[in-house]
Formats: sequence, structure tokens, C-alpha cells
Amino acid sequence: MAPRSRVLFLAAIMVATMAVLSPSPVHGRHYTQPPCGHLPGCTPDLCRKMCQYYYYIGNPVVTCGNTPPGTTLDTCCCMKQEN
Repeated sequence: MAPRSRVLFLAAIMVATMAVLSPSPVHGRHYTQPPCGHLPGCTPDLCRKMCQYYYYIGNPVVTCGNTPPGTTLDTCCCMKQEN
């Protein structure tokens, strides 16, 4: 393998590794993102209960999303209400 090809190959591996290991806002891995969790058949009521019992948020603002887009709602995200 030529030196230039080797450098490009290693750079591609590094970029792929960074993409895989980066925090995903959908799953709430970063501390500034709201906590999110897997909840098949997500509805506002189910999501609200999950936020109250698993994340200890008293009166949460909830959203149901889907991962990947175009599939059924299966992700619940919880946010604290701003006063």
C-alpha cells in the first residue's frame, strides 16, 4: 500500500471511529441533552410516566420520537418545565 493510501485509510478509520463513539442526542448521552429512552409504542401518557419513574422529573414536558425516522414511535424524551 502506498504511503498516501495508507494515510487516507487511517484517516477514514479514525473518522468512522469518531462517528461511532460520538454522543447521540437522541439517546440523551450528552449532559446538556434531555434524557431519552427506548419506549416502544410511545404515547405522551406512557412517556410522562417513564419520565417520572425513571428520571425523577416531577412534571415533565415529553416528546415521542422515532429512530430511525419513518418507523414507529419508540423513543421518549423528557424535559423539565421552565418556570
